[in-house]
Amino acid sequence: MPRRAAAQVRPVEPDAVHRNRLVQQVINKVMLDGKKSVAEEIVYDALAILGERTGKNPVEQLEAGIKALTPVLEVKSRRVGGATYQVPLEVPARRARTLAVRWLVQFARQRREKTMSRSASRTSCSTPRSSRAPRTSARTTSTAWPRPTRPSLTIGGSPGLHWCPFRGPALESFVGVS
Repeated sequence: MPRRAAAQVRPVEPDAVHRNRLVQQVINKVMLDGKKSVAEEIVYDALAILGERTGKNPVEQLEAGIKALTPVLEVKSRRVGGATYQVPLEVPARRARTLAVRWLVQFARQRREKTMSRSASRTSCSTPRSSRAPRTSARTTSTAWPRPTRPSLTIGGSPGLHWCPFRGPALESFVGVS
């Protein structure tokens, strides 16, 4: 992180075909090695396939898929004293949208399809129960509870034999100290 000032947020310009910022964000996330024209071709083909299959506006379908993937809560580690707790926090809107786009592209790449555009069209038109991405979203929104403290040290599981650094367990059982 920079020491002087926070990094400036650069606005995402809308794409050339659909005039939508979300489509441009998906294109930027699909892009590998700076090959933007290849990424545009993949995303536009996926949106065309999506439009043919559903018969609706593909950009609206993409927005609905991203909305279904958007997380509400996120768990972060917080250190209190000597213990580390998983604390659920609300996700800011910008980060939530970035995570949803990242998961959409990640699961589209993991699918075993012949082309990336076919895989992306199937992933983006999915309902919340038909793909793996919403499960990741649900995993992010789950509530984390602290781990229970461990019981006192006993030897052999019997409550009468407590370990004592000065006398030892055998002496305790003989004396009858509990």
